[in-house]
Amino acid sequence: MSKTASIIATFAASTAALHAANWYEEMQIGPAWSNTFDDTFQGQKRLAAVKGILLDLGDGQSHALFDTETLGLVNAYSGFVHWGGTPWTGKHAVLVALADETPVFNTARGTAKWADAKGSFEDSRKIPGYGNFDHARFNGYFRSGSTIVLDYTVLGSRVLETVAARDGTVTRSFDLAERKSDLTTVAADEAKPFTVAADGLSAKSEDGLTVTTKGGKLAADPKSPGRLLLRFAKGDKTTAQVAYARGAEPKPAAAPDFATLLKGGAPLWKDKITTEGKVSTDTREPYATDIATLPTGNPWKANLRFGGFDFIDDDSAALSAWNGDVWVVKGLKGDWKQLVWQRVASGLFEPLGVKVVNGIIHVNGRDQITQLIDLNGDGEIDQFKAFNRDVYVTENFHEFAFDLQTDKQGNFYFSKAGPVKSGGRGFDKTLPNNGTINKVSADGKKLEVVATGLRAPGGVGVGPNGEISAGENEGSWEPACKINFARASELPVFFGCEPTRQELGKGKPYTEPLCYLPMDMDNSGASQVWVPEGAKFGVNPGEMLHLSYGQSSIYRVLPQRAGDRLQAGVSSCQSSSSPRRCARASPRTARCTCWASAAGRPMRPPSARSSACATPASRSRHRTSMK
Repeated sequence: MSKTASIIATFAASTAALHAANWYEEMQIGPAWSNTFDDTFQGQKRLAAVKGILLDLGDGQSHALFDTETLGLVNAYSGFVHWGGTPWTGKHAVLVALADETPVFNTARGTAKWADAKGSFEDSRKIPGYGNFDHARFNGYFRSGSTIVLDYTVLGSRVLETVAARDGTVTRSFDLAERKSDLTTVAADEAKPFTVAADGLSAKSEDGLTVTTKGGKLAADPKSPGRLLLRFAKGDKTTAQVAYARGAEPKPAAAPDFATLLKGGAPLWKDKITTEGKVSTDTREPYATDIATLPTGNPWKANLRFGGFDFIDDDSAALSAWNGDVWVVKGLKGDWKQLVWQRVASGLFEPLGVKVVNGIIHVNGRDQITQLIDLNGDGEIDQFKAFNRDVYVTENFHEFAFDLQTDKQGNFYFSKAGPVKSGGRGFDKTLPNNGTINKVSADGKKLEVVATGLRAPGGVGVGPNGEISAGENEGSWEPACKINFARASELPVFFGCEPTRQELGKGKPYTEPLCYLPMDMDNSGASQVWVPEGAKFGVNPGEMLHLSYGQSSIYRVLPQRAGDRLQAGVSSCQSSSSPRRCARASPRTARCTCWASAAGRPMRPPSARSSACATPASRSRHRTSMK
């Protein structure tokens, strides 16, 4: 990832030092932060959650980690984090670790947090420690002001949950839909046993943790006396609470009004920021670069390294930043004298792909595709809906999820990098989605792998006839960057990296790329875009453009048939100081617009100033279809 101008930035209500030396110590991330986290459990460092959401509990110092795969709280504690993580510190193989050495409570890893229909908490997943459970599903969360409402389903019943802290007490509040069977969850895991009151309404561990409940029943796990269980009996819709305190009696918070919380609340990022863009007046070059000035001086000190974008309409676009933000910019239709920026969401898990479908912003992060929904019309996102979260994630630092494209049938596509080891040679533990291109059905219900054998695909493209393509990053098994390509009829395919061949790729021949690119042309391949019908900027409709992140360039891909395969050369359309990561066709002009940032400035090339980016002779020779 590129470095932008130094911006001091922090998590809302964190306990960061007053005189922070690093930008990430002051960036206001917001009340929910999705990431992979380490923590401390009973004195030992551990992996806490690969798909976790760190919640701000509202008292200015307390946080809790929710695991969206096991569907339970990992811990609750006073403090913040020990910084790590490549998007934050730049370090490889060092995760963000929670500063929970003395927690209010925590739970063990390696089991479900809600019992299945047989009453078992056993990790029954296909790959223990990773992925979703069959009996429990995360639906997303709502944000109302700074309050987060978790939304998930257990044994067919919807569960809503909030977590709050005050005066040393952590309170979990539940809104439970009708239950056709008892629901049982892990309340806490202690090193020493719990003593539970006869009425099941309170319990105390020998280590000083006291737990009380209203609307449920507590019980020690007979298989593990240090595990405290909370049971909700089957029945009609109801509410319940459980409160925790260490070394004192819990004082539960007031019960929330869930109906109100689901309607959208007060905005967090009230200020809209206006910047002045610059439309190029250059008439000498065939293509010009227009500069949209970023809101780098924003009040929340958010670091703006945009990695994905899409047009909402002909005047506005949505952009996602590596550190979790989504912004909307308006004013693209005019002279760019007044570009109005609004921070609409934060805390997403390294979102590097955006696609707007029927007016709804879809964001691709490492953990899932999320639909962003504004419930009350103030522009900010109130519902973060899990559209599809079937992708596997490991704790590897290099496992980026790039792009979000759609085909004519509405299916979504994104790429998932292999778990490259620190230093770039070899791979860590590989799971089924590593080194793949993934297809998600238009309704979000099904994910399937359509290409394997990729190392670090920095972007994908989807052609007008269902073709898929991907840039590639040189390294292990990849002698140089290349442009991968396959027709729809050829899928699924294997693109050559053996450690990420996956089961699907076994027995598949190597699908050769359109071309390999010398290092001085591309040392970090990004996405591709097909020129749409009706485009009038000197490149033929149906042609592919390839973007280089490493060389800040756009290339026209010039294909040639070689038997039943295609091969290609490339011709440079434009280079700049700005890495090119993604491109879209403008809904108004049908021109291909690329967005990337350099020193805090995104660039929007190309704007047509003449008829071509290649010589007339080369244009006449290279009209081979990509079909």
